[in-house]
Amino acid sequence: MLLSCNFLKAQDVFREAYYAHLPFWESPYLPFKGACPITKTEASKRIHLQFDYNKDNRIVAVHVKLGKHYKEFEGFFGNLYINAPLTKIIHDSNKEYHSFYDRFENQTSVQGNIFTKLYEKDDHGRNIKLSFLNEAGEATVDMFGVQHYIWLHQTDGSIIEERLDKDGNIVPLRGQFELKRTKMVFDEQGYFRMLQNIDDTGKTVNTQNGVAQFHYYYDKQGRFDRWEVYDASGNKVIGPSNTSGEQNIHYQYDLKSIVFFGTQGNPAIHWSGAQVWHFEVDHFGNRTALEFQDATGKPMNANNDYAKRVWEWSNDGRFLVSESYFDENGQPVNQKQTGVHKISHSRNKQGVIVSSKRYDAKNNLIESIKKQNKIKYYTNLVGIISPNLEYLGRGEVSAEEAKNLRHYQFVYDSDRLLKIQYFNKEQPNDNSYYGSHEVRYDYLDNKLIRSYFNANGNKANTYRHYYIGDKIHREVFELDKNNDKITLILKDSLNNQVESGLGSYVFKFEKIDERIFIQTQFKKDGSPNILTSYFPFYNSLISTNKNGFLHSITNVDSQGNLIMNEKAGYASIVFDFDDYGNELGWSFKDASNNLSNRKNYLDMDYGFAKVVYSFNWENKKLGLHNGFEETYFDMENKPIENDKGIHLIKYIYDENGNYLGLKRFNLDGFNLGKG
Repeated sequence: MLLSCNFLKAQDVFREAYYAHLPFWESPYLPFKGACPITKTEASKRIHLQFDYNKDNRIVAVHVKLGKHYKEFEGFFGNLYINAPLTKIIHDSNKEYHSFYDRFENQTSVQGNIFTKLYEKDDHGRNIKLSFLNEAGEATVDMFGVQHYIWLHQTDGSIIEERLDKDGNIVPLRGQFELKRTKMVFDEQGYFRMLQNIDDTGKTVNTQNGVAQFHYYYDKQGRFDRWEVYDASGNKVIGPSNTSGEQNIHYQYDLKSIVFFGTQGNPAIHWSGAQVWHFEVDHFGNRTALEFQDATGKPMNANNDYAKRVWEWSNDGRFLVSESYFDENGQPVNQKQTGVHKISHSRNKQGVIVSSKRYDAKNNLIESIKKQNKIKYYTNLVGIISPNLEYLGRGEVSAEEAKNLRHYQFVYDSDRLLKIQYFNKEQPNDNSYYGSHEVRYDYLDNKLIRSYFNANGNKANTYRHYYIGDKIHREVFELDKNNDKITLILKDSLNNQVESGLGSYVFKFEKIDERIFIQTQFKKDGSPNILTSYFPFYNSLISTNKNGFLHSITNVDSQGNLIMNEKAGYASIVFDFDDYGNELGWSFKDASNNLSNRKNYLDMDYGFAKVVYSFNWENKKLGLHNGFEETYFDMENKPIENDKGIHLIKYIYDENGNYLGLKRFNLDGFNLGKG
């Protein structure tokens, strides 16, 4: 599948267009629409839409910004079908891929799990289908439960829309808007003129609430102006919002009021409990207040016991500072459902909310909600041999201690790991155990996804000895009903499934108990593959000790029985970890659990049965050292040289823990040279 994200280059953008207004429209058949065209200079001073076009006059990116900065969707701000500060579009013959990015330009999901919107087109370039995909590239649903939109083009220019759920059933338009199979008619500007509820024969029919059609009107600037509700006979009726329609009133670029009316044009009380919604807007285009009014413009308490909702913004207009509620007399009041009068946000230097405080109408603090997730700091990670084993931190330190050390930062939401980041003191660094600065975790219904990013926040690849190769950006695990991993596929930065450097295309895991599982791996043609060249087992029983550290890898047959690997010369490898997670060595064992010399196989070093590490510890508990030695022993546990004549390797580090090189020695202590 073509990737849902897009590396948009400056030369791909042929022209730009700017709009001051995000209009409303009724269907994602139109992916994007702007209103109130403005100049680039005007756009630099306010909230706006920016459309980037390529030479084929097709939109390749949509930006929601305030001046040059991406604008978060907060306060009373947003749009049904423009869902992120940045949307990128890839055009690929008869398909169109939309991907979404936050204001830091990190790819993200919208409306729950939608990572990609996939439009399919006919030979005339018209949209005929929209599908929603999650980060694993699988079908998912939007906030209305729709998995696919289907569009059927009619000879009169109208379009029939069907919204299908995961079972293929038609989904109503949205909420109490019960229209199911709908016919869409467009006006001369390309906006919806009419939406009709139709049966299988194309006849206009009423829904259960007596509504059959909505009529829409837009002004010359493309702003949503008015809508009206009718039954199948063309009579005005009361719709699901408890009104027969609404009239929008604009001032300059922005929506000023919405007036609700009945079938005779008389004032009507909207489901919110108001007859008029009146907005106040600052010079950036931020809505600073919504007041519920009666038909005369007098404030009125609506259904949630308040008449006015007020938003306070930062001086530059970029960030929401607080939100509060007032009654019809302008007095502080608690919102009925939450019991909160005001919520105030504190942000860090990047504008990210780190804490929020809630107050009641008497200015009493209700609660302080920490938005910061739980964070733990470790100096090292425990060594692992399988992607089914989770990264484990070792050498826990405080946040203050971490500032002066190379360290890993584990970020949790409750008890769920969200990401791991590697730092050299306080600087993001890519020289981690997994080969990049950050690994992010995404939890889907039956998937766990680990994705890797560098210190600049860009997509990166992981490099592990059990993979080899440098194209692995994402690990996609399938989970069973107990959330245990059962399969793994690897994907590159373009979301294409790839092989590991060892040629493995699919990995499978069978859980035996909490500390033991069997791993198998298969090539692209479906044939079995080995675990690694150093551990050449097709079926590997992998166990951990009580601390979760790797204990052994055992060669087993298809029934799970231990067997010798005659070519390699051993049946299992047993690892030695201390209680702090420091790896002290490993041993090759035969089927009787005796030491066994490794044979010459797959160009790996051989001629020894045991490897021992000894460290020059600076702090054993934290795994900090100033160098270590690697020594070889035979099946009788006596010192021996490997096939290259090496008995001892000294790994040399400076006083700051930086690796400098190595020296190799034979059994006689002769220096064989430096590495």
